Amino acid sequence: YSATRNYSKLIEIYIERQEWDEAFILINQHKEMKKDILLPYAKWLAMNDRFDEASKAFHEAGYPKYAIKILNNLTQNCLTQKKYSDTSYYYWLLATEHLKFNHTQKFKFYQEKSQLYYAYNIIDEYIQSPFTSYTPEILFYAAKFALNLYNQSSKISKVALLYILAKQCIELEAFKLARSIISKLITLRIPTEWREKIELDSLLIRTKPFTDPQHLASYICPRCSTANYNTNHSKICTHCKHKFIQCMVTFQSLPLVEFKIIDSLSHDEAIKLIKREPPKNSKNKMNFGMMNDENDDDDGENVNVMNLDDDDTDDSNSDDNDD
Repeated sequence: YSATRNYSKLIEIYIERQEWDEAFILINQHKEMKKDILLPYAKWLAMNDRFDEASKAFHEAGYPKYAIKILNNLTQNCLTQKKYSDTSYYYWLLATEHLKFNHTQKFKFYQEKSQLYYAYNIIDEYIQSPFTSYTPEILFYAAKFALNLYNQSSKISKVALLYILAKQCIELEAFKLARSIISKLITLRIPTEWREKIELDSLLIRTKPFTDPQHLASYICPRCSTANYNTNHSKICTHCKHKFIQCMVTFQSLPLVEFKIIDSLSHDEAIKLIKREPPKNSKNKMNFGMMNDENDDDDGENVNVMNLDDDDTDDSNSDDNDD
């Protein structure tokens, strides 16, 4: 085929035998055949879990949205097989692909999906495995975080989330929260292997005090300082509607407040202002110096000081006795 210059047949042979090095040598010699090789090469990369390289190949081949289509198929396959860790990973790749096209709403949607399956994967591993390296607090916050993001189309078990959350509440002595969760749990369709345990817990929890530890009972909103109780299962503040941001290691809410820059300020200028050191305020220095001067004056002799000495008390008592 090289001798007859039948390069289209030669490309088909390279693709069929997956001889990509030889195919790229041919691309360097014949630029017009670049798309004919890059598209099947990008598909091959995607099927071999090299999606970062596949995404670049799809863009070079002129098929940027083809990467999103393959990612959707991979995500649904992993979800059907209950591979929640892989599902979370592919949802995150899907979110980043939409971000390249400035699809901010879809980015946020798939980002939440990725976070949901990442948290649920920890719960699923805890259920399936007899041992775990996660602490009860991490399991508690992971289950709570997944419940905040849960919806009917998630294809995960709400019963499993509530069951693990109630179990960790009892472990952490959050008996008030455990009682409210178990009361919701018994109204749902429970697997037969969990029913006896849950019914027993619902009886035993009545013998425990109706209290929760302070750090598990509520969370203070970093924006408005409102106490948000853990029974709400909400990802936003009940007062100011500020969205909580969780740490993806411990799943606890971080003390972060979202702010927006003005329209007249560019993104690069905002980054420079954020990275800049805070200005030295001379007024604050003056106020600090005045406070120091006042403190120095307090140490001087011109200050009226009332002393309660024992000698004065004894003299007054002796005067009373003389009278």
